[in-house]
Amino acid sequence: MNKRTTAKIVLALDLAQASWRDFFAGFLESVGSDNPLWSVRIVDPQDFTPARIDELEREGVDGIVIGDISDEAADRLIASTIALVVIGSQTTSLAKRTLNIVNVHNDDEDIGRMGADALVELGNFGTFGFIPKGGSVYWSNLREKGFKSQIARMRRTAKVYHSPFDDGSHEDMLRLSKWLTAIEKPAALMAAYDVRALHVLEACRNEGFSIPGQICILGVDNDRLLCESAKPTLSSVAPDHRGEGALAADQLAKLLRQKSKRAKSVLCSSKTVIERESTAPVSPARALILRALAYIDAHATDDITVLDVVRHLGVSRSLAELRFRQFHSSTIAQAIRERRLGEVCKRLARTRRSITTISKECSFKNANHLKNIFRVRFGMSMREFRNTKISALTTVR
Repeated sequence: MNKRTTAKIVLALDLAQASWRDFFAGFLESVGSDNPLWSVRIVDPQDFTPARIDELEREGVDGIVIGDISDEAADRLIASTIALVVIGSQTTSLAKRTLNIVNVHNDDEDIGRMGADALVELGNFGTFGFIPKGGSVYWSNLREKGFKSQIARMRRTAKVYHSPFDDGSHEDMLRLSKWLTAIEKPAALMAAYDVRALHVLEACRNEGFSIPGQICILGVDNDRLLCESAKPTLSSVAPDHRGEGALAADQLAKLLRQKSKRAKSVLCSSKTVIERESTAPVSPARALILRALAYIDAHATDDITVLDVVRHLGVSRSLAELRFRQFHSSTIAQAIRERRLGEVCKRLARTRRSITTISKECSFKNANHLKNIFRVRFGMSMREFRNTKISALTTVR
């Protein structure tokens, strides 16, 4: 494709979901730095019909990125020559397409394993359990598989909740309450996604179970609005949806440069566990630290200070610093800096932004100040780090 020609790119994504919004942000971040001649627009997946695909072909669209689409739309895309990036294994139909297609998805099985490890580290429980998404959904099935396999390594059997009803329906909630009542306490539970974890929280409240005293709960996706407004706040495995978006943009750019490329799958394996009150020890002091870390995680690049964190906690600075030394083995300032350095590493690995730009975006005083801190922390310069292409994004061919 001529470098001076603007590429027309369409994304069929449901931006009502936080995970897709994060994905879109990562996609745009990569586009803005590496592919400035792309014209990007969003299409509602419900409107992404075979007829709409016909229109896009007539318009001369160069690339499409899809999330959840209908089987009919998938069947239509098999015959299309438009470069296609598929986020997750949405349908078996697209397996028939062998050219100009890349499948990008999170390592869902490893998400299940990480969730199991996080719960096991909390201590010995009478029950380890998994609550999947209703129906046979590929990503939920893989997360369940990873969770069960990791629990099996402890020579334990994970209990799995099954329901024929829609997630969160009246019938489902009654069934979930009975299941929670029957399992041995204390219990450590992982839900396939955050909304499902909120259903568990609600059922626990209805039955009078203490959280995390009797039941610990872990979700997936780290939808901050949901997790931080829940009572108690919800711990969650956070897949790197933003990194997944950047990876999708990178793979689409390669497809546009070489349209004869054969089908392949690319795996985004970066993830972390964001610990909040639903898996926290009962200690109020420990809960205070979890609130502080969640705030730092959400606002580290917003030029926050130690005083901002203290004001958010609503306690004295001396008490906040004392609790950090007791439970986190660091100061609040060190925690903020560490979180910012983590963001610097991501942007060095995934974008071509200048070091000066990255230092501003990550709230460092200036580029030289960041360079000095970075070398001390990682034992190499920022340029050396970028050249090694250290990234948590692993390609599976």
